[in-house]
Amino acid sequence: MWLKRHLQRRGLSPRGAAAVELGLTMPVMMTLGMSTVEYGAFFYHHTLVGNAVSEAGRHAMWSTTPGSDGDTRVRAKLLDYGMDCTVISCTITSACTNDATIDYLTLDVTVEFAPFTQLVPVPSDLHGHYVVP
Repeated sequence: MWLKRHLQRRGLSPRGAAAVELGLTMPVMMTLGMSTVEYGAFFYHHTLVGNAVSEAGRHAMWSTTPGSDGDTRVRAKLLDYGMDCTVISCTITSACTNDATIDYLTLDVTVEFAPFTQLVPVPSDLHGHYVVP
């Protein structure tokens, strides 16, 4: 709109002004749109990893031997959420400690995140940490 008015004031033909304005604004709008999608996907997967780790920790603590199958439970929960550790890189560390009469299970999970585009910088790993007393 601005370019059309500017051209009319100078006595020039405004033909093609809309195409020029579209060409100038479209890359910026596409970058903003793709950035929104990229960050949305990152936060969605980050939430999935956090939920899987916390659920797996709760289930593992209530098993017959607390903390013995934390890795297996985390892998199962990640698979329930659509993240197959045989396809993507997953690093799962579990440790069971005993403080007096209380067992603590600590789960640390790192899952590889592959962004859709390289337009915006997002971390390449998703981390989940959960301590169950």
